Amino acid sequence: MYQALNQERFPGSDSFPFRTVWRSEVPMKVKAFLWLVTHERILTHDNLKRRGWNLASRCALCNSEEENIDHLFRHCSFSSKIWSILQLMIEFHGPFPDRFVLLIRCWSRCSQTQWKNDFASGLLHAFSWEIWKERNARIFHDKSSHWRVILHKICRVLLSWVRAAGILNDDRRTEWLALMHQCCPLPFVGNSSLEAGS
Repeated sequence: MYQALNQERFPGSDSFPFRTVWRSEVPMKVKAFLWLVTHERILTHDNLKRRGWNLASRCALCNSEEENIDHLFRHCSFSSKIWSILQLMIEFHGPFPDRFVLLIRCWSRCSQTQWKNDFASGLLHAFSWEIWKERNARIFHDKSSHWRVILHKICRVLLSWVRAAGILNDDRRTEWLALMHQCCPLPFVGNSSLEAGS
């Protein structure tokens, strides 16, 4: 059944990034959201148009390009600034794929150690979730945040997820906080306010 669901979008039994999407220590609703993203089923403007909606397609984050999944999560100037930092966090030193779905497939395999793969997978979920929330805040509530604020939200929410899952022992906690502090050097990163998820 699993292979049948994914054959059209990801031909081959090993194509769908199962571990990245479903085995991360993040809330189920976030896993389900990333699953929808990988299958291009979230309601971006291009998908709404295909469903018969008549609307002007403009990315809410950069206000300069048409909105689709690849643009919103990969090529948008707003998102790209965050990607450049996340790339440093997982020490990935190669070009990213142009398609976001291909990036999902390779993202958690960019690191050499398992705990960094887990960290990278969590970052991907947190990035996708926070970008989508920011997009919706701008469209539905006329509220916007600077990209650095979203970057720090990604760090906070990821840490809160793994703490809630009970997998963040002292050694891993130190390593994760060190990575976050290295790439997000604002005062509240790495201190008690970040750890508390505030």
